Amino acid sequence: MLNRESEQDLKEYSDDRLIELTRRGQNGAFDVLAQRYLPLIRAKASLYGGAKTEFDDFIQEGFLAFLHAVKGFDDKAGASFSTYAGICIERRFKSVYKSEKRLKNIPSDRLVPLTDDTIEKKGEAGASPEQELIDKEAYHQMMVRIRTELTPFEQKILSFYLSGLSYAQTADALKTSVKSVDNALQRIRRKLRSVR
Repeated sequence: MLNRESEQDLKEYSDDRLIELTRRGQNGAFDVLAQRYLPLIRAKASLYGGAKTEFDDFIQEGFLAFLHAVKGFDDKAGASFSTYAGICIERRFKSVYKSEKRLKNIPSDRLVPLTDDTIEKKGEAGASPEQELIDKEAYHQMMVRIRTELTPFEQKILSFYLSGLSYAQTADALKTSVKSVDNALQRIRRKLRSVR
């Protein structure tokens, strides 16, 4: 049985510890980690999305890339999670731009350096209290939308996926086929891309 830490305790944990807890199924850990990185997603999205609907689309795409980063991060690879997440998000945004043929080249003056200092830590010269509140509300709205778009089965699949289980392990745990898991993840990706 997992020890369920309070949200305040979780906020004190490092990214690596929160990822470990997320992979063990402690949803509160993922929520804290996602709130910590929402400002990064918003900052990078602001470089790509012009109109409000485009900006919201990029926030959602950034969140999908963040989910991938949490699942795929390997602390033994030599990069910090913040660097890895930044790269995943940046690559996703570039991919969306390329696939939609909005721009042929992204001007270099619009790129954000992918270093650890691109994320401002809470308490430092970072976001204003108003921006923190806006980010927190945006995160909660996004989570509500995601939870309402996915069926209970898809929510279980996503939970196992974020915990780092393979398709086969997920299929065994849910007593279904690997193909059903793959199909569910494809539906989840489509639904999360279309969440408005």
